[in-house]
Amino acid sequence: MTPEMRTQPFTRPTIVAANEFLAEAIRTHTQINKIVLRLELENEIPADTALGIEKKCDRLGRIVIERLSDTIETLEGTFSLAEAFVREAVGLAVEDSSSIRQANLLRGLARDGYVVAWGEWRQPPNLRAALPEEIDLPAADDGGSRINEAIRVLRATQAHGSRD
Repeated sequence: MTPEMRTQPFTRPTIVAANEFLAEAIRTHTQINKIVLRLELENEIPADTALGIEKKCDRLGRIVIERLSDTIETLEGTFSLAEAFVREAVGLAVEDSSSIRQANLLRGLARDGYVVAWGEWRQPPNLRAALPEEIDLPAADDGGSRINEAIRVLRATQAHGSRD
């Protein structure tokens, strides 16, 4: 996990996609209860079976959206609640899945600048910042980009205008 990941928030559509994927991937109350416990939300979402799994997932997603930047401690370090939540969802992803909800989560992650690195056999997938070639963005160049050119033109125009 790199420090710059913590400074780049996940968009609401990605968090919602993570929530929808969790609702599909979770099969038991024990699974959702463990996630709730790891996210330090046991006071907001009961462990009993009075609420169904879908309702618990819905409540979990709503809490995450309301408290995006709350920080929690995980085994990997301190994260925002949103990042810890998305990481929980990514941990349930399966390489080469035909799940539409998983595909939506992966698309949201890519749009936010992240990719899933699939683990070796029996290793969970990891979330990491995407490299420019992985998300179809131009790599940094030696100053010849259109943005740098526009800045040079703007500076030249400003300098020229101040002489008049």
